[in-house]
Amino acid sequence: MDDSPYDAGPFPVYALMRAEAPVDRNPDLEFWELSRHADVSSALTLPTTTPTAVRARGIRLHLDVRVSRGAVGEERWARVTAEAERLVAAGATRVAVFDDHHVVMADPEGNEFCLC
Repeated sequence: MDDSPYDAGPFPVYALMRAEAPVDRNPDLEFWELSRHADVSSALTLPTTTPTAVRARGIRLHLDVRVSRGAVGEERWARVTAEAERLVAAGATRVAVFDDHHVVMADPEGNEFCLC
């Protein structure tokens, strides 16, 4: 059995973030964390956060996409790698693979996201 914290799912952490700090700035790493859908949707429509403007400043929105919900161990990793293969066939690129944990991908425009 896999004892990874990812197997428990991120939802308890997300709920805590939404309740206590729905919009939070990390000054050390210089990024904002948005945990509510409405805040993310609003931020993505600002002129300074369009994909072109964001890439020009070297700042990116990073998403963690959980494709293995409910699976553990080998089944979880099989789901992650199968989704990575599907996305590569659709035009994405594998950036890095962290075996049995997650895969960093990039869409055709270079926006990175993780499959876990």
